[in-house]
This record gives sequence, structure tokens and C-alpha cells, in this order.
Amino acid sequence: MATVASGRMLIRAMTEADLKQVRRIERAAYGTSLPGTPFEREIKNGLAQYLVAVERPEDAAAEPSRSLLHSLRRIFSHEPEERVLGFLGVWYTVDQLHVVTVAVDPTEQGRAIAQRLLLECHRLAADAELATIALEVRVSNARAQRLYEWLGFNR
Repeated sequence: MATVASGRMLIRAMTEADLKQVRRIERAAYGTSLPGTPFEREIKNGLAQYLVAVERPEDAAAEPSRSLLHSLRRIFSHEPEERVLGFLGVWYTVDQLHVVTVAVDPTEQGRAIAQRLLLECHRLAADAELATIALEVRVSNARAQRLYEWLGFNR
């Protein structure tokens, strides 16, 4: 899978190193009443693919002294190199790509993160020669429904 970058935001495959941040976003987006997604199993599932939208720190070449200090601080505080902004999970079926989850950190909403994740989902479907992408959305989630319709999803 190719990574998609624009500015400092990057879309890439989810790894185990992302799971702490992904779980935080999942709890913030969906609450704690639902059981958490078994991400460890899902990212190893050959019929599933999980993506994250991440933001990388400022370019290290811009300020070398600040970059060194920032790197040392990150190493000793166990701060991740990238900050996860949102994630998306899909399952490959015989005839379609099924979006099973998409969430964006509530503090980062409004930055077109879900839009970019879903656009990458279209590329995944095209690469797998799947003509259909399916997803489910809560009736009460009008904001997500507007996004999905804007991206060409039909009811």
C-alpha cells in the first residue's frame, strides 16, 4: 500500500505502535459503552485493512537544535513520533469493500481527516478491482451522512 501525504498529514497502514492512540480516539468517538475493536487481531487479518491518518512533528531540518531537543524529549518521555488523528478499517469481501469503522479525534474534527481516509478507501477498492464500497452509519449521525453523500455514497 502506498502512503498518501499532503502537508504534514499522512495516511498509512495502522501498526501495533499506533494502538494506544487509536484506542484513545475510539473511546473519545464512540464512548466506553461499546466493546473495543480487537485491533491487534484485525491488523493481522488478511481480509481486513486498517489505516491511520497521522501528523508528523515539524520538519527536523528547519531548526536543528530544536529538533535534537525535541527528539531527546520524545525518546525519554516515550512520546510517539507521529500523532494519530483518525483511523479507518475495511474488510474485503467477494464483491465489495466494507467500511467497518472510521473515527477522528474529536479535537481534530473539521480538518477533512475522515474525508481523506475515505478517499484512500476508494483507492483501496480500485486496487482490489472492487466496484462497490459499503458502510453503515447511525441514523442520528447527520454529519457523517452528509460526508458520505458528498463522497458519492448512496442510501
